[in-house]
Formats: sequence, C-alpha cells, structure tokens
Amino acid sequence: MSEEANPNYQRGRDFLRQGREEDAMDQFLKVLDELTEAPQTHLELGRLFLEVGSRKDPLQAIYHFRRFLRFKPDAREAATVEQLIATAEKQFLAGLPAKPFGDELDAMQLRERNQALEREVVRLKARLRLHEPDVVDQTDAQSASEGGAASSDQVPEQSTIVVPKQ
Repeated sequence: MSEEANPNYQRGRDFLRQGREEDAMDQFLKVLDELTEAPQTHLELGRLFLEVGSRKDPLQAIYHFRRFLRFKPDAREAATVEQLIATAEKQFLAGLPAKPFGDELDAMQLRERNQALEREVVRLKARLRLHEPDVVDQTDAQSASEGGAASSDQVPEQSTIVVPKQ
C-alpha cells in the first residue's frame, strides 16, 4: 500500500485540515509503524514537531526532516527542508541551559550572515562589472596580491571599497 493510500495518512491529512495537529501527529506516527518508506509522513511530522507547542521537539523534527531527505533527496522541497533543519538546530541550541552553546548559536548566525554577504558581494561585482569592468579587475587583482579572499573564519583588518563616480 502506498503512503498516500494509507488510511492513517489520510486521517492525518484530514486532521491537519481541521487544525487538529496533535491528532494528525498521532495518525502520522501510526503510518510509520506500518510503512518503512513514507517520506511525506516524515515531512509532516518534522514540521509538526517543529511547530506544535505541546509536543515541540526540535531533535525529532531534525530526525524526520533528514528521513524525508534520505528518501527524496531531489524533491522540490529539499532546500526548504534544509532550512527547516537549520531552524530546528537553532531552536535546540537556544533551549539548552546556561551559555555553553550560545557561542555556537552566535557562530551559526554569523556564518549565515557572512554567506549572505558573500553572495551579495558576488552579485554587486557582477553588476559593477557591466558598468565599470576596470574597477572590478583592479579590486580582484588587489585581492589576489594580498593572498586571495579571506576565509570565512578570518576577518580582514581593513577593507577598501572603490565606488566609481558617475
């Protein structure tokens, strides 16, 4: 029997439509008792374990999201599921007592911000190259002579941004 044809899966979907998330979770867990491969069920359970207050469990959410990706690595939802895993990891770290992992959470957030900024630099360089290719070539040559781009773990002491006058 396919996952979608499973009566427990159907009841779980019905409960979701009715806003009865805890009942839906119970039905989806029954699906996993019956089927070894149920990617959509894992996706639903991951989302529910991430969101349902009384049963919120970021570790369970991570487990189910990873199972979904294992069964459907090329699914159109894969990138979103990766983001949900990162969200669940942050929730888990934020819920730990004291501060031992606070630095790790800060580091994760800084890495994400750094990656976003690096993407923005690439995008802006591409736009600048259309209008002022010499400026981009000069900054690329300067970076190369200084030993290439700094790794994500290093912070340059000083950065120079060249903005052409228009």
